[in-house]
Amino acid sequence: MSKTVVAFGELLWDLLPNKKVLGGAAANFIFRVNTLGDNGKLISCLGNDELGENARKEIKQLGLSEKFIQTNSKFPTGTVPVTLDERGTPDFTIIPNVAYDHIELTQHMISLVNNADCLYFGTLAQRARGSKITLHALIQETPENNKISGHQPSEKLLYY
Repeated sequence: MSKTVVAFGELLWDLLPNKKVLGGAAANFIFRVNTLGDNGKLISCLGNDELGENARKEIKQLGLSEKFIQTNSKFPTGTVPVTLDERGTPDFTIIPNVAYDHIELTQHMISLVNNADCLYFGTLAQRARGSKITLHALIQETPENNKISGHQPSEKLLYY
C-alpha cells in the first residue's frame, strides 16, 4: 500500500561551474520517494522569476506535484553556487533570504500533513523566521509517530 510522504523545505538550483541542477534536500527526498512508488508531496516556495518558472517546468517533467509549491513575488528562487576544488570536492554557498525562506502556512498544507504517513524536514528550511514558523505549525498538526527530521526542533521527533 502506497504511503503519503510530505517533505517541507528547499527547492533550489545548484549552480555548478558548467550547468545548473534542480535540487535541495527536501526536493531530492520527494523525488526519491516517488521513484520508490510512494506518494511524495513537496511543500516549498519559488520566486516569481525565470528560475522559478524553469523549476516548475522541471518538476512537471519529473512527474512531481507542484500543488504545494508556492510562488513569492518579493524573494527570488533559491540558488546555491557550487565551486569545486582540484580534487572535485564541492563547496556550497547557501544564499539567504530566498523564496523557500518564506513558505506561508495554508489550510491545504495542514490538511495534507494531517493525512500524511510522514512529514520530513531538515534544517535549511528553519533558518528564516517565516518558514520556521510555518514548519513548527505543521509539526504541531502532524501525528507524533509520523515526523522525520535531520535535526531536532523537538525532543520527541524521530531522526532520518
